[in-house]
Amino acid sequence: MFFAAFISLTAWIGWVGYQRRSEKPDLEWLPAGYRQAIVGIAIFAVGGISDGIWHTAFGVEVGIDALLSPTHLILFSGALILIWSPYAPLRPDRTRRPHSRSAQQQSQHR
Repeated sequence: MFFAAFISLTAWIGWVGYQRRSEKPDLEWLPAGYRQAIVGIAIFAVGGISDGIWHTAFGVEVGIDALLSPTHLILFSGALILIWSPYAPLRPDRTRRPHSRSAQQQSQHR
């Protein structure tokens, strides 16, 4: 289920990017926030490959050891970045918002 969700999200992000690729250069074809998803995809992929190697070498963990496995922590980190990337866009124009009513009025009068 975990890897199926990863493949689904990666395929969807790829499809969105594929449809918008001719509109903008480089990684700007991804919607706001999804550029961070590329980092999450890369981390998750490295964690998935490492996890396969880990289980081949050391076997499958049981109990709390499964949560604290280094490769599982890498997988969880990549998954968190991938899932939360659309909710936390790192765009400079969205970081500064007017806090007072007078600032909003001034921006409307311009």
